[in-house]
Amino acid sequence: MLAMILLILYDVGMRNLFNKPLMSSYELVVFLMAIVVFTSLPYTQSERNIVKIELLVYRLPKKAQAFFEIATTLLSLGLFLLITWRNIVRSIELRHEHLTSPILYIPVYPFYLVVAFGSALISLVLFVEILESLNRWAGGE
Repeated sequence: MLAMILLILYDVGMRNLFNKPLMSSYELVVFLMAIVVFTSLPYTQSERNIVKIELLVYRLPKKAQAFFEIATTLLSLGLFLLITWRNIVRSIELRHEHLTSPILYIPVYPFYLVVAFGSALISLVLFVEILESLNRWAGGE
């Protein structure tokens, strides 16, 4: 995150002060953002720091709350498994195409693998949460 901030500050400073922008700053920030976001999501989910809107659900009995938690977590798990699968497929396609970034000629496929890896990790965290919710639902807590 610090690298992205410093890169943007350098680019803005060079652009405004010397009219010499860093042409590759956008590319680098996009690549770094994929790394930062998809490697931090599993940790954030495991710490239960993801924003939840529980306007009506918190008024229901504990067993019903667990049911809704199972349902929404299952949907999230399905979404992240789909993201994992498609990013793996896309990274293989991009590797065979030898696609690189336009300015720095950095291969693009490793960043798709980073997204797939992060999505697979969050899928694992969601699976564990489903097991915990099933335990609460079956126990009636």
